[in-house]
Amino acid sequence: MERLLSHCFERGEQFVFDLVIKNGQVIDGTGETRKKLDVGIKGERVTMMAPDIESECAEKVIDAEGLFVVPGFVDLHSHTDQTAFVYPVGHTSLAQGVTTCVTGNCGNSVAPLDDRTAEEFSRSTLPGRVGKEAASGAEITWRTLDEYFSHLEDVGLGYNLSSLVGHGTIRDFTAPGVERPMNADEVAAAQSVLRDAFYHGANGLSFGLQYIPGSYSDLHEIAALCRVAAEYDRFCSFHIRDNADSVVEAIGEVIEVARRSGARVHISHHNISGVRNWGKSEQSLQLIDRARNEGIEVTFDMYSYYINRERPLLTFVQDWLESSSLDGQLDELADPDVVSRLQEVAAKELPDNRVSMTPLARLQNWTILNARTEPYRDYNNEFVTDVARELDMDPVALVCAVLVAEKGRVKIARPFYALDVNRVLRHPAGVMASDTYNFDLPIADDAHYFRRTFGTFPRFLESFVNRQNLFSLEHAIYKITAMPAAISGLTDRGVLAPGKFADIVLLDSEEVADTSSYSETISRPKGIEKVLVGGQIVKDGDSFTEAKPGRPLRL
Repeated sequence: MERLLSHCFERGEQFVFDLVIKNGQVIDGTGETRKKLDVGIKGERVTMMAPDIESECAEKVIDAEGLFVVPGFVDLHSHTDQTAFVYPVGHTSLAQGVTTCVTGNCGNSVAPLDDRTAEEFSRSTLPGRVGKEAASGAEITWRTLDEYFSHLEDVGLGYNLSSLVGHGTIRDFTAPGVERPMNADEVAAAQSVLRDAFYHGANGLSFGLQYIPGSYSDLHEIAALCRVAAEYDRFCSFHIRDNADSVVEAIGEVIEVARRSGARVHISHHNISGVRNWGKSEQSLQLIDRARNEGIEVTFDMYSYYINRERPLLTFVQDWLESSSLDGQLDELADPDVVSRLQEVAAKELPDNRVSMTPLARLQNWTILNARTEPYRDYNNEFVTDVARELDMDPVALVCAVLVAEKGRVKIARPFYALDVNRVLRHPAGVMASDTYNFDLPIADDAHYFRRTFGTFPRFLESFVNRQNLFSLEHAIYKITAMPAAISGLTDRGVLAPGKFADIVLLDSEEVADTSSYSETISRPKGIEKVLVGGQIVKDGDSFTEAKPGRPLRL
């Protein structure tokens, strides 16, 4: 090869490479130690990695002095299938170094659809994801996963998208309105739809057992579908039935499914919710270790934040207010009679049809995030009940007072125990993922986004590698490249090696950082200097090229 490079012009070849990345430290994604190598790219793939590739044989040369050259990040838990056809370039993923999103998680995919479910998705789901104005211009033309992939191929993508097929979506398609485990005929129909999705490239099956309709399914139904996944060697991901009091039992159900079906199983966003459950990751991981020692393939993911979710504090009380305007609601919250009524609500559990709203009775699990007024700004990141005790107030009265003082614009969050998060991510079976959507900038005010949308992967490197020293950089890169690619069956991605796709990130490991905050969520991370997808530059410094070299990945 060196001889070929030395004499490339003599042989009449203008360029051996379209692009060479020189002078960088290569971390190839496998966990191996960094090496000083140049990377030669021809077309979409890496064709050579060597200590000193001659610049003259490349059409374009990138100097990566002082940077790490690593595989593009693979986001194993994304919901980007719900936004990709509206925001196809993928600014928020590319800004973090994500070049491949594995979507269709939590039992919810964008196919299969019929006319009824397509209309529901267009009318109800999509506006809540991308915003009403952006959704109004989107047309849901596909019904099958194959048609969805073809639609994305027509639109073009700035990144790669792989998709699982959702159990809940299949259930809505084959057994709509069935509020019980599916019977034998219904299971058979679901299996047929699942086989068709696998034939057309779905890389797995996802479950949302905490959500309707997945919550109606039993072990027999779940295992029957997972057996089909095992036939095709596709993995099964699970949003388990409970992440709180019954988290260990919920993981035990997934392991039993794997035992009965022979499928590879993956637990989505493995977290421990509720203060009284903090520390249970020790028990859950012991259970997983025992299963893995039996030969059962169990993996899981988690994101890099110690916050489960953030939400506007106002949503805790809106259901019990009469006014539909913000000013009217704030007037009500300043009324002592309304405060007393809300205190009565908090004193009792809510009926089943209101479980989607976090009860006021559970405020002890939530912290104030971004108060700006005195005295409340001094208590950001502290539990509501602790603040109430400090200020000698009833917790519900405190919530009302904070909302009035902040004019309704304050968020509240449910935190995790940091030790649980660290323990999960450090486990050999754990990978890092975002659990969010992908957007192009600028983002509509009414779109559904989180800090995770903007900073999950840079935060992982900044916090878990640079600040806490929980991982070497090589091992951290493995957990966001080769390992998630292998779990999802993407054999040509996640590793830098000749013959693999040239999805590459040029990383400044010292500068990498999540710059978002709970007050200023929309913010670009630092340290992701360049991003390539299929050998083409899609992010260059602070700019996006708007190129669309990505594709839907049909397994």
